Amino acid sequence: MGNELRLPNGTVVEKSDFIIPDELNNFLGDVLKKSEYEPKVGLHLEFRTGMVNFSTVGRKATIGQRNAYYRWDKAIKEREKIADLINNHFPHLEASVGGSISIDIIEKGKDKGQIVPWMINRGVNKLTFVGDRCEPGGNDWGIVRELMKTSISFAWYNINGPQEVLNLIKSL
Repeated sequence: MGNELRLPNGTVVEKSDFIIPDELNNFLGDVLKKSEYEPKVGLHLEFRTGMVNFSTVGRKATIGQRNAYYRWDKAIKEREKIADLINNHFPHLEASVGGSISIDIIEKGKDKGQIVPWMINRGVNKLTFVGDRCEPGGNDWGIVRELMKTSISFAWYNINGPQEVLNLIKSL
């Protein structure tokens, strides 16, 4: 997300100090209780630098459970609905659907697009970006959106898993 900058030797130069507000924590607890999806397998909130990741099924889900939730969510659109609820109730935050089972929640303006000025300042003029949610509302959209505003020559690819990444690399 660009919420932590490290030097090659591992030294942290910048780091977001975002902490989940209690009100959001309580709100997500209520959302979890109201979700009709079963099973719920645990670790529904994962704290990462500058963001929180929320999953109804849970981060401890097996691959089979993840796939089952993904298929269910594709039909029901639970994650999109939850992201919309968060965005409407917490105007200073931004929620977007990420990966196959979760929602990324960040401070408004702290999405992946925040790294584009850093790239420009370092002379990047061409790049390829690969993500699994590059469409508006997805957690990779921020970087695509911001790159469109620049003169950087770029290509972006929306992929659906590791095999597609391997196939893309082979084709490039």
